[in-house]
Amino acid sequence: MYMRKQLILISILLLVLGPFQMIDNVKGEGPSVSSITIDPEDPNILDDVNITISLTEPASKVEIEYCLEGPGGLCFPPEEMSPLGSNMIFSYEYAAGTFENASFHFNISIHHDGGKNYFEFHITVRAVPTSITLTDLIPSASDTITVFPESNITISGRVIDDLQFPVEGAETVLGIRDDLDIWSGLTDDDGRFQFEISFEDNGSYTLDLSINDTSYGLKANASWMVMVNSWPVPAVSLDTQLVFDPKTRPPGVPEFEFFVGSKIILEYTFRNTGTGTAFNFTVNERVNNTNHSQTRLIGNLSVGFDHRSNISLPTEMVGEYILELNCSYDQIAPQHLKMGPPFYSLQYKIIEKPTWERHRVLIEMFTQSTCVPCVAMEEAIERLHSDRDDDFEFIMYELDDQISKDIAQARGVTGTPHVFVDHGFDQIRGGGEVDALMTDLDEGISNAAARNTPPITISLLEGGGTVTLVLGLSDPYNGSLSGYAVLYAVESYSNKRNNQGIPLMNRFLGEAGRLPWFEMVHGQDFTLDVNEPPPGQDLVAVVFDSDGNLIQVKRTHRSADPVVYLKRITMITDITGTGSDEFNVTVEAFSHEEEASFDISFDLMVFGILPNLRVEDGSGRIIGSDGIKFQFIPEHRRTLDVGRTVHWIEIPLTISSSVDGEGTSTFRLNMLSLGSNHTQTIVVRMARTPEKNVAVLNMNLIGEGDEIFFTTTVMNIPPGAILKGRVQPCTEDGPGGSCGMPVEIILDSINETFYKGPVTGLVLDPFEYLTFKLFIIMGDDILLETQDEKVLISDLIDVENGDGHSDPAPDPSPVLLIVFLFLIGMIILSVIIFTIRTRNKVGSGEEKERPADGDEANDIEGSDLENDEVVSDIDRDIPLRPVDEANIQDIHDEVLDSQRLDMDESELEQQEDDET
Repeated sequence: MYMRKQLILISILLLVLGPFQMIDNVKGEGPSVSSITIDPEDPNILDDVNITISLTEPASKVEIEYCLEGPGGLCFPPEEMSPLGSNMIFSYEYAAGTFENASFHFNISIHHDGGKNYFEFHITVRAVPTSITLTDLIPSASDTITVFPESNITISGRVIDDLQFPVEGAETVLGIRDDLDIWSGLTDDDGRFQFEISFEDNGSYTLDLSINDTSYGLKANASWMVMVNSWPVPAVSLDTQLVFDPKTRPPGVPEFEFFVGSKIILEYTFRNTGTGTAFNFTVNERVNNTNHSQTRLIGNLSVGFDHRSNISLPTEMVGEYILELNCSYDQIAPQHLKMGPPFYSLQYKIIEKPTWERHRVLIEMFTQSTCVPCVAMEEAIERLHSDRDDDFEFIMYELDDQISKDIAQARGVTGTPHVFVDHGFDQIRGGGEVDALMTDLDEGISNAAARNTPPITISLLEGGGTVTLVLGLSDPYNGSLSGYAVLYAVESYSNKRNNQGIPLMNRFLGEAGRLPWFEMVHGQDFTLDVNEPPPGQDLVAVVFDSDGNLIQVKRTHRSADPVVYLKRITMITDITGTGSDEFNVTVEAFSHEEEASFDISFDLMVFGILPNLRVEDGSGRIIGSDGIKFQFIPEHRRTLDVGRTVHWIEIPLTISSSVDGEGTSTFRLNMLSLGSNHTQTIVVRMARTPEKNVAVLNMNLIGEGDEIFFTTTVMNIPPGAILKGRVQPCTEDGPGGSCGMPVEIILDSINETFYKGPVTGLVLDPFEYLTFKLFIIMGDDILLETQDEKVLISDLIDVENGDGHSDPAPDPSPVLLIVFLFLIGMIILSVIIFTIRTRNKVGSGEEKERPADGDEANDIEGSDLENDEVVSDIDRDIPLRPVDEANIQDIHDEVLDSQRLDMDESELEQQEDDET
């Protein structure tokens, strides 16, 4: 009776579940599933899915797992279901988003004293749309709808979701923008909608359509421009642009004044933006006092179309001219509705081309200390300037300096080397060989110097602690001249070095002053006073016209050759007790010729040192504020790659303390020569125990995904010091190479010795590698600076291919596939072994006699659940022995016998009543 009741419950469960299929994979003793409830019944991926099962008997534990459908479907780890009251009802809830858009089968493991029973059922979790789209729009949302008043407009379309299903019942609202008229409705079962509307008054309107799918909170929109006009009236507009070479106009003159023979072209466009066609469209061109007069028959100019052409203005004769340009056309609208055609007039003047003297040219170069291709360009400019210093002046913008970096950004500089000739008259980008670059520069300077510029004169008068800039005209000039002059401060012989350690000449420091000038005439001067720059600095005066074109350049020459430089050294010295520390100072001089004689002397001086400290040279002479003179050794010289010769002298110095003290102090080491003055700050650390030297153990750029980080390991950083990295992208070295804009990174301390910082703001395209270096800074002083290193960008992050896509990810490792197949095999083997053991245990009940009463067997035969169907379903997963009525009855009897052993008489009676 009990077994019969089980089978009847299973049959009812299959009918109730509908799309859910349950399979008893293992027939054995113990509880079985009597019902399964899925809440909600038809779940989607956004639902919390609750699964509740009812058992025929109590179980000690129930586990549930889900697997993707299909051969080799991935199964996820089982979860223990929660008992509800007695141990006969269990439930488990999967959180929203657990399941993908797929079908799953679920395995239930029922634990009991006799082992486990397994059941399986299937669920298809519905996908949900994430967006809706308007299709089949009539008219297209990009079209302008042109109608007459009170004419019907039909707006129709269809709404589908991203699963390509029509959206039924979506709210559709159509309204006129800035108006109260609104039409609304719902989409039909095919997602379609339609509105019939009309307008009473002429004008321009905007129709806005909004779709709201309330089921999933999805929206879509469209809009149309509607032109309501009672008559098709053409509206013709005219756009003009005057095209000419700026060099064909004198600087500072009225806008439309040109030299004789200039090439001037007026480009024009007639465009019909109205509602009707302009029939027999004709263009009329005429220039007074010339033979230029013609009429062009174009034809019909339809709505939305345009006619483009140009006129070459006559410039052969000196004089004043007026160009007139208009059009005419026919239209069918009543006269009071017609729009008149546009008209254009230009008055211009042709003047004689003056002959003025050549002006000095300005060369401006944007460079960087880490830019390898920049070295050759710097060398070419300096070599050319030594031969043609009267023809041009030059300024170096070194982009380690923030002011120079800001100017570079404002002028559109994206990489170095980048050279401007006359502030933009010509430009030269990229590197190359020194000789070839000198040729390019020489040609650019000659072309720029031949430009026609007004005869502006520049004077720079020095004295009394000031420099006075004076502007004037050397010759009478018939015209109104206006513009401005700028005084740039430059470091004549900077100690800033390029990639090869060569100092930069004329390094830009900033603006020293600015002088606007208006309507200058012959005999009138404009002046500006600025403070006299300190030794080693010069002023470069540059005059511009009101359009920003360069007119003239002049410079103060306050520095005298020969020039020497103080090479940067490690700026930290350590003294223990009354001990001392040694360091070397290197002084250098540079020449373009190897044979150049360097009979040069210079002074070394010390300023701001504590009384208990002293600095001595190798011969024991104490160096103080009065200084000690040193002489170059001519034999010490070598030639660099670019052909420059460097001469040097190395001076050993010793710093010692007369007291056993503690603390940190600084002093300035000053090198003074005839043409230069360079200073470096030295940090002195005094302690009773030896200080450990600052050491950079490593420095790297690393890629993490699509991000780049600067990392370094540094020992013995002084308190208060800051670590700063500098990174710059470059192309390959050699001819044509260039470098991009650098970025600076403040490195954060990860632990006592390891520092790291993200590299952001780099423009990597089209560069191939990154150069990077590390600075240790305390206050305004650089305590330590590393040498430049470089790394390929492709070694750090994925580089896009030519089609804009990254390289495909490698195929999965064959080893992973083998491991996966091995695990699947082990799982199957475990199931087979478990099945065999279960069969053996169940088979032991076959030795019992079959009950004489065959009513239960007859009832089973007549039930909806056939044994062959159950066995066939089980055999799809686990091979089991056939199940017949005797087997079921044996198992049922064994279960009842074991239960009766633990029951008292009253419980047995209750059990029998329940069975009845």
